[in-house]
Amino acid sequence: MIRQPWFRYTLFIAFEAIIFSLFFGTYLLGISLLYYLYLALTPLFMVTLIYLRGNLRENLSQLLLSKDIIIFFVAISAWFYIYAVYGVGISYLEVILYVPVLLEEINFRYVTINYLAPIARGGIAVIVQALLYMFFYSAVLIASPGGYPGIFSEFFLIDMFSIGLIYGSIYFMRKNIYIDMVIHFTLWAMIPFTPAWLIWLPYSMAPA
Repeated sequence: MIRQPWFRYTLFIAFEAIIFSLFFGTYLLGISLLYYLYLALTPLFMVTLIYLRGNLRENLSQLLLSKDIIIFFVAISAWFYIYAVYGVGISYLEVILYVPVLLEEINFRYVTINYLAPIARGGIAVIVQALLYMFFYSAVLIASPGGYPGIFSEFFLIDMFSIGLIYGSIYFMRKNIYIDMVIHFTLWAMIPFTPAWLIWLPYSMAPA
């Protein structure tokens, strides 16, 4: 039964709806429990969706053996070393490594693009996941409209769509998420060290 495409796609839609609802609920209702549910349920949903799709299970084993994993671990180690040397809270790195980096890259790039690819040929799947990524972070805009007044709200949405497109394109071409994860992690990690006049750079590509 679980081999039937309709069953996989029904679960995919249901799981994504729950993930989006928990994320939006966290921002709009301010209920911390919803955020913890988002953190706990998302990996379970991702594991289930990967298991149900054979090519994702096979790609996962290849992904773990990819040479790009070396770049990933070197980048992560370098940032942990920098934070330790400068006495900046390492707990911040631990949080961003799990929440925006692992959860979002596995969900939007690895799972979503691969689930959409069979029904959205070419680069359409990349564009759709970028639109979903933009909609996902529109929760920030809806919850705090004063933080992005006037035309800045449009810039925020364009930023989210653009970075989703960039991350998605890199994954689509390389067929692994390590480079995406390195860029995503680095942009978040550099925020405490970025001068005020350049703070737009990491913030424009790593929503906060």
